[in-house]
Amino acid sequence: MKIDILFDYICFICYYYVPSKVNKKKIKLLFESIPFFLPEKNQDQIFKIITRRPIDSYYDKNETMREYGYLIYKDYCIDVNERYLDYQDYMDKFLIHLHKDVHIQRKWVKHMIFVIAVVGLIYFLYKNK
Repeated sequence: MKIDILFDYICFICYYYVPSKVNKKKIKLLFESIPFFLPEKNQDQIFKIITRRPIDSYYDKNETMREYGYLIYKDYCIDVNERYLDYQDYMDKFLIHLHKDVHIQRKWVKHMIFVIAVVGLIYFLYKNK
């Protein structure tokens, strides 16, 4: 699905959303604007979904904003007859994407430590002959 990046973005902004008077106005404006930055074939679908689910019911808490992002994703998948993840899998997928670079870096560091240890052991054995 080419629109996955949109749902990753929505999940990201909902995940880090902090409720405040200013943020409520800005997040509402952002969600109302999202459809206009999509290809024409998706604009109407996303606009209708956002209109059906007013953000005013969700933007008082971070947890409900996360749920709101998921509901937009779920409604879209239902509209286009695609399978969708349950809420926990949806959030897990997001968190894996979010922390992917950290995991890759940790794996790389572990490999480098192993290589350095092996080279050090070989050097130590060679010097003690």
